Amino acid sequence: MKKIKSLVWRLLFVAQQVLLNSADFLFRLVRSHKGRISWVVGVDETAANVHYISQALPNSFSISIGTNRYYSFQYNQTAPSGKLANLLFRIIYTPILLAYLLNRSDGFFYIGNTRFLISRFDEGEYELKYLKGRSKRIVLFYCGSDIRSPKLALEQSRIHGNEVFVSYLGPNFLTEEFEQTLKRRASVSEKFAECIFTASVDQVSYFTKKTTPFLYFYPDNLFHYNENKFRQIGAPKIIHAPSNPIIKGTQLVRAAISRLRREGFKFTYVELIGVPNQVVLEELRSAHIALNEFYAFVPGLFGVEAMAAHCALLTAADEDIEPDLPRGSNNAWLVTRTYEIYDHLKLLLDNPEFMKRYADSGFEWATRYAAQSQSSQRLREILSRSNSSTVKC
Repeated sequence: MKKIKSLVWRLLFVAQQVLLNSADFLFRLVRSHKGRISWVVGVDETAANVHYISQALPNSFSISIGTNRYYSFQYNQTAPSGKLANLLFRIIYTPILLAYLLNRSDGFFYIGNTRFLISRFDEGEYELKYLKGRSKRIVLFYCGSDIRSPKLALEQSRIHGNEVFVSYLGPNFLTEEFEQTLKRRASVSEKFAECIFTASVDQVSYFTKKTTPFLYFYPDNLFHYNENKFRQIGAPKIIHAPSNPIIKGTQLVRAAISRLRREGFKFTYVELIGVPNQVVLEELRSAHIALNEFYAFVPGLFGVEAMAAHCALLTAADEDIEPDLPRGSNNAWLVTRTYEIYDHLKLLLDNPEFMKRYADSGFEWATRYAAQSQSSQRLREILSRSNSSTVKC
């Protein structure tokens, strides 16, 4: 049965190639220079990056073909709901849409490893090669497990001595087949992309060439500096909002919270799982301390959201481990290992002035390095250099 399914998908992949070539030929005949697009940003939403980056790039076209329970953003193109309608959209319509867009756009900015065509057999090589053959610019923006090698992550954890979530995934996840897939993905990426954004240690993979540090594009209007909440704290509000509890270290957070309560500390603990992003943002604005993820070495979107909401951030993000973080980043948050959550929370609860100090430094860091206005300028500079140079960024 597995071989039959694989054969069916291969036939569908070939059919998509035929659709792409045919539609591209037809669109070339009626090609118009009106309504040109600078960048196509997609193909599936991951951590709000499609939405934020499409806003950062003028004259862009956004597309998200999946559903995301956390966000309700509007895109230029979405897929229909319903299993059958969505399947037909992915098989039949996306090759035609790709043909249409490559005749109107200058470049394609891919978030993650989803492509317009079925990519399980070649990691998108046919699609990227086709775009390259049409002189289209290609940028790849990886966001975590879409490129991170479990094997290499474990090897690095033994070197720097800090646990990673991969340590707890078990042998079914740590397979040579998956590692080979990631090797192919990295190789194809380097072959066709003019620029690859990633975090070189946190998202360690099989790249052999220099990559570009990951950027955050948090909207400026969502920054809220609130000094009033630190004037009379009373019972501090602590928030933890994991997208995946095991991966983010929620079990360790709960243990620390339980111990602090038993010791008589007064605080409000809010744990948010599976709720819309808007709910998380509203809770952060009145929070004093945010507990992020404790198996990663970059702050992640929730970390940025917390700092932009003027919260003191506890996270395992560490510039001494992740060299792609700006120098001085460790002053923006309280670097917290898996075994330090209780101690560092207790430190802040015993010393309320520390909460304000980290909230201030975190807000400053987010303003400088994660605000959409700042990152948009950096992105345009990076893309300008990569377009005018024979050396990939």
